[in-house]
Amino acid sequence: MQATAYTYDPESRSGQVLLDDGTPVPFDAAAFDAGGLRLLRPAPGGRYFM
Repeated sequence: MQATAYTYDPESRSGQVLLDDGTPVPFDAAAFDAGGLRLLRPAPGGRYFM
């Protein structure tokens, strides 16, 4: 699955991603622990890069 990071709280390691159709999907710290995603870093415009 691929998505665009939409919101992110680095303290709780949670936020939302947007699917290709614009549907927001929440994620929490468990997503980091269970998957290959290691970090999100801030980008210009308040977005995040994976």
